[in-house]
Amino acid sequence: MSRVYVLVEGQTEQAFIRDILAPPLAPQGIYLGARLLGEPGHKGGIRSFQVVERDLSSLLKQDAEGYVTTLFDRYGLPHDWPGLTESNKKGTLDQALDALRDAMADR
Repeated sequence: MSRVYVLVEGQTEQAFIRDILAPPLAPQGIYLGARLLGEPGHKGGIRSFQVVERDLSSLLKQDAEGYVTTLFDRYGLPHDWPGLTESNKKGTLDQALDALRDAMADR
């Protein structure tokens, strides 16, 4: 059994995880749970990387055996996102996403 927490930016992404991705994975022992970014009642969207970093850290501390990932729209990332400037200079989407992932991992 694996627990995967997906930090999402809004209710649409939360519903996608809950209604589309989670049901077929559960029989395989992979349990997805979408967690909305920010404070309760927040309407969604990313205001700063600092908020994301705080929420990621909190999720990682809650379950030492669980996994944490994100589901965000790349085009809407705030200007303080690690690796965003480098990502925008890359020639392919794969290279751009690698730059973002590597910069986040370094944080």
